Amino acid sequence: MASRTLPAPRHLRVVSEAERPSAISRWTMSPRRTIAVLVGSTTILTIVGVVMVLSASYVFSYVEYGSSFLFFKRQAMYAVVGFGALLLTLAQQNRAESQTQRRLAWVLAGTGGLFIMNFALFLTEFGERRMMHSPKFYEVVSLAFPFALTAMARAIKLRWAATAAAAFYTAVTLILMWTLQLFPATPKLGPIYQHVTHMITLSFPLLIIVPTFCIDLVIQRLDDKLATFQLALVTGVVFVAAFVAAQWPFASFLMYNPIAVGPLFNAENFVYWMSPTYAALSRRFDTPAPGSWPLLAHVAIAIGLATISSLEGLRLGRWMRRVRR
Repeated sequence: MASRTLPAPRHLRVVSEAERPSAISRWTMSPRRTIAVLVGSTTILTIVGVVMVLSASYVFSYVEYGSSFLFFKRQAMYAVVGFGALLLTLAQQNRAESQTQRRLAWVLAGTGGLFIMNFALFLTEFGERRMMHSPKFYEVVSLAFPFALTAMARAIKLRWAATAAAAFYTAVTLILMWTLQLFPATPKLGPIYQHVTHMITLSFPLLIIVPTFCIDLVIQRLDDKLATFQLALVTGVVFVAAFVAAQWPFASFLMYNPIAVGPLFNAENFVYWMSPTYAALSRRFDTPAPGSWPLLAHVAIAIGLATISSLEGLRLGRWMRRVRR
């Protein structure tokens, strides 16, 4: 049977490479640029963490072991080995089937929970209780967390992958918070402003698990129906709306409810060098600065940051899903 060529519809034509807009060609059609930015930012964060280890340990390391760089070298080695192990596990998950794939996916979800925990620790400066009714807190969170959550939702082969990772972060933080404060400890270095008799622990974890559940649900329903940028916009809006709805009233509970002061919620885990003036300041929410932008402007900024973060996370997740070796 002879084949024949059908005429092209009049409303369609082949577009040459030269006719494509250069900006679109550079950003939406060049995954190498995206991967370079992501790998570069991850490398910078890892280097900062390793340098912090060096800063905290070099004197003790020199006095006890004769080398200021002992713990620095160990931490650098762990970082390299950990990154390689992550890639190997990811490749094994993408090649495996049935139960083996599911077990590896749970390992990756636990690793993702530790990744979220690192984000939370880096953002501690912006996540104090008194800041949880201020626009900057929600803008910083919207920039940081959607990147990790959307990448995990796409890359880890579990139905509720990002939710599992957020649950792991929440559980580990709560276990550390509830157990460490049981150990007696007293400060040995001044100035000492707070009466401390036990170890100071982490604060109650952010309610990231609420918007994470919503992101998983959105990606399950719309991942194959929307373009990447459209999906990023939807996840950005959903993240901001769900996180504000959960964290805002919970912050009021931590601030005003007497139950929050106890060990269950650990709202007043003041370090021993916190001055009485700052302690009093931390018992009320920050007020808007004079001349600050209206609330709707900050909401738009938070959604924009969450969209950008989600876009890069979705691109990373798509790349991670293709890793085979």
